[in-house]
Amino acid sequence: MTAQKTEVVRHDLLFRVAHWSIFVEGVLLVLSGFELGGILGGALLPLSNVTFHVLVGIAFMGTAAIYAVGILSGGDYRWVALQRIPYSFRFILSETKGWFGIRPPPANPIAYDAENHEYREKLVPSVIVVFWAFALLGIALALTGLSLAFPGQLGPVYWVTDFIGNTLTGATGVAFMLALHRLLTYALIMLVLMHIYASFIFKLVTSMITGKRSEKIALPPMAPVAPDAK
Repeated sequence: MTAQKTEVVRHDLLFRVAHWSIFVEGVLLVLSGFELGGILGGALLPLSNVTFHVLVGIAFMGTAAIYAVGILSGGDYRWVALQRIPYSFRFILSETKGWFGIRPPPANPIAYDAENHEYREKLVPSVIVVFWAFALLGIALALTGLSLAFPGQLGPVYWVTDFIGNTLTGATGVAFMLALHRLLTYALIMLVLMHIYASFIFKLVTSMITGKRSEKIALPPMAPVAPDAK
């Protein structure tokens, strides 16, 4: 039996604009950062690349803040709330077992309650962990990047990274901060690639462009069976 579906407005305009702005700014940050590090081996962006990289980074943080405010004010925070992280890990474990053929892959739980005009579940649960990983990596990248650009004003960040660097590698100062910033960038790139892959697998890309998606209608809860009359 095929599940009934209904077209739903999944993302409003502000959410979509912020999302794609973050994506474009992120690409520009990676390209300019790789150029600064000599990884690209060419000059693709403005000659004042350091200033460009810093300005785009600040714009990225501003857009991310708007995105976060939209999640909080729009009520979407409940879908990525911290208390849902254990549920997310359990779903990821089920996905992993399904990937290796140990058990059938879990069904997509996204469903819309047409009667109450609200989502019963809005996210693939693995997205919850990814969201917080994005947030933590983004904050760490912002702090290390700003510390490289403004070392005098953000000296306390160096106190923390110097301790970590000296304990783990014996390196401190700008050298360790730069290496850490680059390592965090690679981790974020891998996370973005996984996010893109999952977006196509679960067919969520179109909704981030149009704002609409055909969602499965959630079945109403089963009514209790009345006891036989005596």
